[in-house]
Formats: sequence, C-alpha cells, structure tokens
Amino acid sequence: MDLPLKKIGVAAGVVAIILLSSAFHSATQALAAWWCGDRRPEIRARISLNPLVHGGFFGTLILPALTYWLIGWPLGGPGPIQADDRTLGPRRMAFVAFAGVFGNAFFAFLLAVVGAACIAAGYIDDIDRLRSPGYEIVTKGMFYSLFSMLMHLIPIPPADGSRIVGAFLPAPIRKIYYSVAPIGGLLIIVVMLWATGFLYQYFPKVGIGYARELSRFQEWSFDRIDQLAAYFGA
Repeated sequence: MDLPLKKIGVAAGVVAIILLSSAFHSATQALAAWWCGDRRPEIRARISLNPLVHGGFFGTLILPALTYWLIGWPLGGPGPIQADDRTLGPRRMAFVAFAGVFGNAFFAFLLAVVGAACIAAGYIDDIDRLRSPGYEIVTKGMFYSLFSMLMHLIPIPPADGSRIVGAFLPAPIRKIYYSVAPIGGLLIIVVMLWATGFLYQYFPKVGIGYARELSRFQEWSFDRIDQLAAYFGA
C-alpha cells in the first residue's frame, strides 16, 4: 500500500512543480512586457505565479506528462503571452522572450537550493537520497524547468528563440521567418523527438540526436544540487 501512495505523492509533487515552472516562465514574460510598455489588462493579469492564470491545460500539464511517460523527456509549456509586438517592436519582444527563459532558469536554481538545503538539514537522506520522494520531486522538477528552458530557446517560430533571432533580422526577412509559426509547433515537437533520440528507435537513419548530451546535462544539473548541499553542510 505504501508504494502506490509514494508514487502518487511523487506524481502529484512533480505536477505541482511543472505548473509552478510554467507560471514562472509566463509571469516573468508578462512582467517584462508590462515593463517594456504593453500595459493592457490581459498582460497585467498574467503577472502572477498562480498556475491557473496561465491556462494551457493540455500544453502545460497533459503534454509534458504524456511525453515524459512515453519518451522520458517532458515536452510542452504554458499558454503563450500575447505581447503586442506593434507596441514593443522586435528588440523589446526579444527581451520579453528571453525573460521567460530566465524565469525557467531562476526557478530551477530555486529548486536546486531547496533540494540542497533539505539534504543538508537531513530532511532528505544523504546516503540513500535516490529513494527519497522529496529528492525525486526536486530533481525531476528541476530538470523539467531546465529542459523547458532549452525547448523555448529553439529558433523555430513560435518558440521564444525565434523572437530573439528575429530581433536581428531585417523586417522583410523577419516577416517571412515568422510566417512558419502556424506549423512551427509541430516542427518543434519533431525536432525535440529527434534530439531526445526517440525517433532513432523507429527511424535509425535519422541518427540518435542529442540523447547522450541531454543525459549528461541531466546528470550535471543533479550534481549542482550535491555541490550546494555540500556548501550548506560546510
């Protein structure tokens, strides 16, 4: 009976972390848009860490959970911040896009600090931490936030990375570049399925992508928790 309850508790904790990570991403973008001059009420309403404000139930919750279960990597994100690009212009839109990426990175850092503090304080067993539900929740949530940061940096419209690239393009080329946005979401999913090595299982000729690099990145992120724990325990 304890094992199912433990799994349910971990799953609930990871879901909560995913929702908070998405809220950090959207709230920082909305705050940046507001600060840059987009003062519409719908932007003001998104400056919140309440996950319910940011909607995107399928993309924020169902899709990450489903893809994590199927391929071991969470794909998805919050509902987009519809900043007014006519008011802000390409450079400030790039700043807004980067703010969301910063939000993911900052939230991952907070999780690392929380995890390390719990280890140092003894709330997470330092010897057998891999069996600790708290450690599993923190590390999976931290990795989701970092992985989400990488996803948003992909330079395919409508991902945030396309806004950063678009700021440096001439207006006519930028317009053509952004025109792929209607199919961009599908392209991003295909790219991520290739990058995680999932497509290699069925189509070996496409190559393994960056599965090894992503695994090393995951291990690196967990090592940062151990380093912080050693620092707090010093």
